[in-house]
Amino acid sequence: MKKLLLIIGIALSISSIDVKAQLPDGSIGPNFTVTDIEGNSHTLYDILDNGYTVVMDLNATWCGPCWSYHQAGHLETLWEEHGPAGWPGVSANTTDDVFIFMIESSSSTGLADLQGTTSGTYGDWITGTHFPIVNEETVASSYELSYYPTVFTICPNRKVTESGAISAEAHYSKVGECVSAQNGKNLATFDYTGENTTCGTDVDVKARYQNMGTDAVTAFTAEVFDGSNSIATQQYSGNSISTYSFVELDFGTVQIDGPTSLEIKITSEDVLQSDNSLNQNIVLANEGSGDMTLKITTDNFGSQVSWEIKDINGTAVESGGPYSNSSNTTQYDPQPQEDQGISLESDGCYYFEVYDSQNNGMFNFPTHDDGPSFFRLLSGSQNTTIVEIFGDEYKASLRRKFLYKKVSAIKENSIVKNSIYPNPTNGLSTLEVDMNEKINGVALNVFNIMGEMVISKSVNLNVGANAIPLKLESLEAGIYTIELLSPSLNISQKLIKID
Repeated sequence: MKKLLLIIGIALSISSIDVKAQLPDGSIGPNFTVTDIEGNSHTLYDILDNGYTVVMDLNATWCGPCWSYHQAGHLETLWEEHGPAGWPGVSANTTDDVFIFMIESSSSTGLADLQGTTSGTYGDWITGTHFPIVNEETVASSYELSYYPTVFTICPNRKVTESGAISAEAHYSKVGECVSAQNGKNLATFDYTGENTTCGTDVDVKARYQNMGTDAVTAFTAEVFDGSNSIATQQYSGNSISTYSFVELDFGTVQIDGPTSLEIKITSEDVLQSDNSLNQNIVLANEGSGDMTLKITTDNFGSQVSWEIKDINGTAVESGGPYSNSSNTTQYDPQPQEDQGISLESDGCYYFEVYDSQNNGMFNFPTHDDGPSFFRLLSGSQNTTIVEIFGDEYKASLRRKFLYKKVSAIKENSIVKNSIYPNPTNGLSTLEVDMNEKINGVALNVFNIMGEMVISKSVNLNVGANAIPLKLESLEAGIYTIELLSPSLNISQKLIKID
């Protein structure tokens, strides 16, 4: 679902509200080659490979906050004190470690607008600006621009942070946070790209690795550990991995015994051991039963949305989409689709998979009356959430596992009702569960939006009302899943933590 940039009439207001750009912090910045208004060509990765941190200001000539930030001169100061040696406007005493782009990203503007000679601009953007000015929109698209101005900091290792419209000093402090390549051979485990849920017996494991050394890497060994046990090994031997480049290893389907924490670790030698491993929590897939309901909300571009439910062998057993587009072309517009009933024929482990035909995901709307998710698979008379997917969690596709039992093992009549209040919360909430029977040793688990278990304890539930305190003060703001789980009970609720 295409990231629709708002038209001029509403973009001025959207630029001043709290809406996050869609490229998350910590993402890898896509490479690009652009030509500035002076006719000079610039390639992002070439600049990063020369040791520069790139600050990129995505703006529009008709955007008032963009003009105010430009006029404040913070980026010009940053360029003067830290820009590339020998370039116009750069001090002879420069630290020579920062490169800056101003990218005018609106498709409706041109050079005359930058020069300040049209009605579609706040003034002359060129005079007094010494760093490169680019007039084109493809970079904004690849960086999933949602509002003007958006200022990114891109470290030499390609990691992106939305640094914002801050001072020159604050920008340079972020340069100091960038991680540089070590001298010699140094490969780092960058992130986990495999499944984070299991139906209890196996999980598909993948990880991405980055060369964080000055020497090219042609071979290395990585392993997957469940506790102290090595359960999978991959040896890479192939194309040379240059400094800051990436390679992904697929460990295949790894056998595990229920929920666990996996360590993904480089086991061949290099100059820095501290960046060789990461831990990934693998949690038990949610369980559905009987007739289920799928709730779907698309953005303006429903024709790009489709989904499938597949069995463990990859055979599609249910599917839907594409849907219709919104007639609204001036702003983002959530499109609730008709609820779809789901009735599966066999018990087992299933995948719920969503697709975007344009490989660019969906715009992530603020929370609305039916919640902020775009796909929600509900089970049973309690409408327990089995699968939930948000608009900014994927680009081309995303899949989630879930367990299904034709006849529920959950005693539906044992639960009278359950609720969480207050929701949203600043840290203290209560989970209320009314029961028709007593159940001891129920697992109370709290998961963050990445599926990582952040709280786990055991509670006893008595007949009647049970008020379970939830203490989340130590957790960051975000969306959490609160789960009560036992052989005869499965309750799942969403809770929003605010600062």
